[in-house]
Amino acid sequence: MKYIIDSEVCEKHGVSLETVLYLLALFLGKPIGQKTVQEAWHLGAIMAHDTDSNGNITTVSLEKHGAEIVHDIISDSTYTPTGEDRYLKLAEQLIELYPKGKKEGTAYMWRDSKSVIPKRLETLANKLEKTTGETFTDEQAINATKAYVASFNGNYTYMQLLKYFISKRNIIDGVTEETSQLLSYIENEGQVDTNPRDWVDRVI
Repeated sequence: MKYIIDSEVCEKHGVSLETVLYLLALFLGKPIGQKTVQEAWHLGAIMAHDTDSNGNITTVSLEKHGAEIVHDIISDSTYTPTGEDRYLKLAEQLIELYPKGKKEGTAYMWRDSKSVIPKRLETLANKLEKTTGETFTDEQAINATKAYVASFNGNYTYMQLLKYFISKRNIIDGVTEETSQLLSYIENEGQVDTNPRDWVDRVI
């Protein structure tokens, strides 16, 4: 089920956006309480600053990863395929090149889903075409992914999730920058160092 909330509509009704989000949680039978806060904290989405005498988190701030989660979910929820079966087929091939299950020590799936990965590929291809007039081929994407996964020799500690391998937003000094290891591997085919240690600060 999809819910679209327009902040301007909230204002017209004289209700703040945060109040509507709170009421929506109650409406769905999923009230925002300590369970929700703890889940966000365990995801690394928020930083806890204060707790009460019972150990409940009372003051928090949003972490960079939390902002990424919100952005990704909103973006993926509003994504509408352009009818390009190419990206779905390509996504299925890239997914098969990645490990199954969750990344060790995290709650995140290596492969994500067949709704998220095609969107990432199409968005990246469209941006590349707009800036360079060219885009990558399926063969290039497949070969790049094979090379990237193989470079870790079975030790995937520092390997990025598939969706972040395709594209990832990083906030540096308050500025959002988008990186793509997929494009890096394509552009540097045959020249990539097989030691992945340089990417430690970019993973998850």
